[in-house]
Amino acid sequence: AFCALKSDASVCAWGSHIFGGDASAVSSRLVDIHTVFPSSYAFAALTKGGAVVSWGCKEFGGDSTSVAEELQNGVQLVASTEKAFAAVKESGRVITWGSACEGGDATSVAVDFRDNIVQLWSTASAFAALTKSGCVVTWGDADFGGDSCSVAHDVRCEVQQICS
Repeated sequence: AFCALKSDASVCAWGSHIFGGDASAVSSRLVDIHTVFPSSYAFAALTKGGAVVSWGCKEFGGDSTSVAEELQNGVQLVASTEKAFAAVKESGRVITWGSACEGGDATSVAVDFRDNIVQLWSTASAFAALTKSGCVVTWGDADFGGDSCSVAHDVRCEVQQICS
């Protein structure tokens, strides 16, 4: 599917509804959009006011109702894997949704987010977040970088950038 961000800050999507090509269920909320983030099966739009609206395949990030209250305002960053999304709030808190095994569930590393996330990267099935103090936090599919335990001593501090 495709999604177009128009000059009036509205969004138009087309293609198969399975892949996010039908945004009619959320069209009334797709106004004042700043950026649209794609996954393989869904889209997430960040409004200029810091809210997130998602649509597409429910299991793979198109349904964010379980975290909708947390996505109503204050979101600064959004990233996506093929089947999940992660959003960083102004407070540095990370909100995830979509396929749990591909980054849609960060509860196993939630304690590591207490240091305020300032940047977020993704691969096809994992996320990496950089904290304010330069530490790296990862989650998602280990084969795609979601488990950084083997290099934990190297990414514990003083990291400036991550590439994916």
